[in-house]
Amino acid sequence: MSQLGLSRTALDLIKSFEGFRAKAAPIASGAYTIGYGHKATAREGQQITREQAEELLRWDLRPVEDAVRQTCLAPLTQPQFDALVSFAFNIGVENYRKSDVLQHLNQGEPIAAALAISAWRRASFNGKIIIVDALVRRRAAEVSLFLETIGPRPAAPTSVIEPKLDYAAALLVPKNSEIRQAVPINGSGDFTLAQTKPQPADEVATANVGLTPFPEAELQPDEAPVQSEDLAQIEAANQQDLQANPPANDLVAEAKSDAASEPAAKAKPLDAFKGQGVELKAPAPEPIDYSTYIMWAIFAAGLIALVYGLSQLSALGWLNAQSMPANTDDKSTAYWLVSAAGLLSTIVCGYALLREKK
Repeated sequence: MSQLGLSRTALDLIKSFEGFRAKAAPIASGAYTIGYGHKATAREGQQITREQAEELLRWDLRPVEDAVRQTCLAPLTQPQFDALVSFAFNIGVENYRKSDVLQHLNQGEPIAAALAISAWRRASFNGKIIIVDALVRRRAAEVSLFLETIGPRPAAPTSVIEPKLDYAAALLVPKNSEIRQAVPINGSGDFTLAQTKPQPADEVATANVGLTPFPEAELQPDEAPVQSEDLAQIEAANQQDLQANPPANDLVAEAKSDAASEPAAKAKPLDAFKGQGVELKAPAPEPIDYSTYIMWAIFAAGLIALVYGLSQLSALGWLNAQSMPANTDDKSTAYWLVSAAGLLSTIVCGYALLREKK
């Protein structure tokens, strides 16, 4: 069992998303909340300072820390433990115990666990389950903390690791009508959920919605600017450099004369350097991306399976209300499964191919 404790980083993260309430406020369940999401002893009319609220938050987080220590069988780093405590505190300990996040962790799959954290982004609003932008941001912060490494951060150079579209993840992107934005009310700690609206590019640049302005001190350079030299001194130094080194025009003329005297280098650049101890190789061809061909093959196979399954079901009378069999046998079940698999692969691959074409 892990012996880790909550760090200051995790505490500040939780405080930033819970928000501070100096006065007790009622919530939908009829209870009251105060400070940083404290409900157990909150009563109407109570007031609290930020220092007292932090002590209450630490008290509320103790059972959450214990739950993370007791249920996670895999060894955890400090950032992973911090992220899990924030996550479990937000969704509830019981939900955390039953979540895919814990299951993936105990199976030794930390990356899958991080991806599963992002799925907890919905909340109930007016009887509908919708996505809330604040939950999307909180999950992103927790995932970023969870994946933080101890020591040097491993690189992922674009020239080596070229990103590809994850079609499965793209299918899960919600419509804008399913998303609500948490909008603060008069700075009181209360908020309302409003539907997000797309903004033109020129408005996005000036809206400053959700952006935290940098303090003026943070915008100042770390070091004082170096005082520039006198202009006359710079010009004198440049004149000395020109006398010591040939001008650029002379260098260009020299390069042209060398090229004219060596026609082999001009006609066959690679052969001109043979025998000089220089190994030159032609650039490697671009690797062929077979994903599109594979997608088309799966799409075609799915279409064939769908047509075949439906034709066999039609022959057995399943597509005719008057001759529909009373019971389902093994053969009919197999044809239904073939049809369903064909339909699913056709829809998924067709959608992926359309997105790639765009």
